[in-house]
Parts: sequence; structure tokens; C-alpha cells
Amino acid sequence: MKFGRLCGVAALVLMTIQSWAKADFVLEFGQGGTIGLTSFEATVGKSVSVDLYITQKLGETRLTTKGIVSMALKFSIDGTGGATHGDILLDIPTHFNIIEENALSGADRVLIANANNTSGKGLRAETSNSIFLGTATIQANEIGIYGFNLSLPNPPGNFSFLLEDPLNPETAIPKDGNAIFTVTAVPEPSSVFSIVLCAALSVFARIRGRKQSASNQLT
Repeated sequence: MKFGRLCGVAALVLMTIQSWAKADFVLEFGQGGTIGLTSFEATVGKSVSVDLYITQKLGETRLTTKGIVSMALKFSIDGTGGATHGDILLDIPTHFNIIEENALSGADRVLIANANNTSGKGLRAETSNSIFLGTATIQANEIGIYGFNLSLPNPPGNFSFLLEDPLNPETAIPKDGNAIFTVTAVPEPSSVFSIVLCAALSVFARIRGRKQSASNQLT
């Protein structure tokens, strides 16, 4: 009997540990309302805007039930070419109050912000399991392949997302978000002309074929 109870308790503990292991927060990139994108492109001399999110996954629900009252966020670029910190602009939505924003060495931007919520509760994910954290706009200065990284500032133990719970404050330490940013050359005018010419010839051939077919049917 005791052995059976021990087995039951052990199974319960194992299930609890597994549920904790599955509970997860992750930082993600998005664009145009689509969340979870891992690649972006721009031609040299142009810019790209990337949306930033924190998402709850694998059974985690605290972004919905508790929400977040503060965050610390670091956006950085790795790679070759002309990506410097001056080429990144972080635009934080009005549901956050910025406490501190810093440009670090290299292509890094760090900010700390509090949720702006008059009800005194945390900012919550409602239907998408994600909370919109802001937008990063990156200028594509040079051709190359770059890596976007969204993370907590270092050292991670001093920064996190604070979950709303007055009696029992909790923190969320999400996994990093990563994406590839490819900067390509502007097409040469001759290449653009060739593409347009080919498209025009293709349309002309289709129209001519339809006319020929109609003529054959009449005769």
C-alpha cells in the first residue's frame, strides 16, 4: 500500500516537473501581424521594420492570467557590413513607459520599460498568446547576411520580464529570438528592363494566341 502511494506521488511529481519543463516563454519577430518569422530581406539603401513580441508556448498561460508589468529588452545585429547601432531605431508602443534606453557598442539597443495600464494590472495577452513589445527599424547600409537577436540584457540574472502578482512577484526569462536578415543589391536598370520586356512579350504572345485560336474557330 505504501509502495503504491509512493508510486502515485512520484508520478504526480514527475507530471508536475514535466509541465514546468513544457511551460515556456520565447521572444519572437514578426511583420504585418504574422508572428514567429525567422527571415527578412531588404535591398541596400532601404530599411526594414520588424515587430518584436514575447509569446507563451507549450502550456504556459501566465501572459494571459497575470500579464507583464515591466520588461528589459536587448536588440542586436551580428554580421558583416555597415550595421552599427546608429542604424537601429526601437519604437515602443504606448502601452509601455520607457524607463531607460541605451545604445551599446556595436549594433545593440537596450531598453527597460514599465507597462502602462491604468487598472494597475499587468499587460496581458488575450487571443494570440503574444504581447507586442515594439518595432525595430533597421537601415540596410551594405550588402550581406546579418543575424537579428532579441534577448535579455546581460547579465540575464539582473534583467527579466516581471509578471503581475502583488502577493507573489514572478519573473519570466524568455528564450532568445533569432532571425536572418539578407541585404541584396539593387537590380541594375538593364536587368529591370529585361524582366519588363520578357513579361511584355509573354503577354503579347498570349493575346496573339487567343486571337489566332478565335480566327480558326470562325473559319
